[in-house]
Amino acid sequence: MLSFCLFISVAALIDSANPLNIATHIYLLGTPKPVLRVCTFLIGIYVTYFIIGTCIAFFLYDFVDDFFRNPQLIDYIFGSIIGLILIGFGLYTFHKERRKVHHEKKPFSLKPMGTFFLGTLITIANLPTVFPYLAAIDQMLKEDLELFEILSAIWWYNVLYISPLLVLFVIYLILRRKSEHLLIITKDFVDKWGGRAMAVLFMGLGVYLLVDTAIFLFNGIAT
Repeated sequence: MLSFCLFISVAALIDSANPLNIATHIYLLGTPKPVLRVCTFLIGIYVTYFIIGTCIAFFLYDFVDDFFRNPQLIDYIFGSIIGLILIGFGLYTFHKERRKVHHEKKPFSLKPMGTFFLGTLITIANLPTVFPYLAAIDQMLKEDLELFEILSAIWWYNVLYISPLLVLFVIYLILRRKSEHLLIITKDFVDKWGGRAMAVLFMGLGVYLLVDTAIFLFNGIAT
């Protein structure tokens, strides 16, 4: 169980290294009186991603129960496919990300409802990078968890997914306008290294999944 919790946490933190989320979050922190709109932005991201993960997990739980609730060969094959996709996506992103600037998405309205929907839209736009989430859900179902335990794991995954944004928000709440310089430095770092860092982390997670499958196959042959 410890290795499962560690995998879920690492996958969520890798998934959270999203330059678009961070750039938009920093933009909102720079707007006048941002507290309420930043809160609704974070809620929009959290609620949307939680719903997406819950729908995926329930679909697999209900319709692929025999394959994914037990660590059978088909389950590890699925994990290795995700691993290969993560490595391929990571390589593509790493070569694509040179000095690419991650322009923040601006809401159609700075009212709380507008920034809530901005969080929703950004989360949907980020679905092509959902593979760490799929890998985490795959691990949840391998553990033969009950539905409540799966929901709890998805809840924890999403808390970690927005944790970098929460950290920046707390820094702003503590320092207020004195945090502007730090936020600018953070955005410059994300612009320069964010995409490539995410690519490397994706590849690392993909390698782990392939090694996990190889160990399973080796143990099966050995027995």
